[in-house]
Amino acid sequence: MNLYSQFLFVELPEKRSDIQFSTGKTEEWYSVIGAGDLATQIHKLKKLSMFFKMTDNEYYLKLEKECDEFDEYLNKIHSQGIRKDDSAMMEKKIDDHLMLIFALINQKYQGKRVKTKNHR
Repeated sequence: MNLYSQFLFVELPEKRSDIQFSTGKTEEWYSVIGAGDLATQIHKLKKLSMFFKMTDNEYYLKLEKECDEFDEYLNKIHSQGIRKDDSAMMEKKIDDHLMLIFALINQKYQGKRVKTKNHR
């Protein structure tokens, strides 16, 4: 767990709280500020986990898949923006991805399955 402490307790929550909306091309669209920074932290987390590729491949593949999906989503909303009506759904989706990553790491270190709302 020590390996991930900086990410779980500082980096990811800090970057998550930095996400903001600004008026985009039209009033119907928002630009998402900070999504790229969170995607960078997710990429670093995945890179940090490479150690487990040899020692616990099943865990690594689950974490890698979740990080890749989240990174792809963050890059999409960062580059395209979102519809004004979808802002609450976007925030929920970001929180769901983060909770799943936290749950995977917690399960690895505590040895028990953690239930989340949208546990896949």
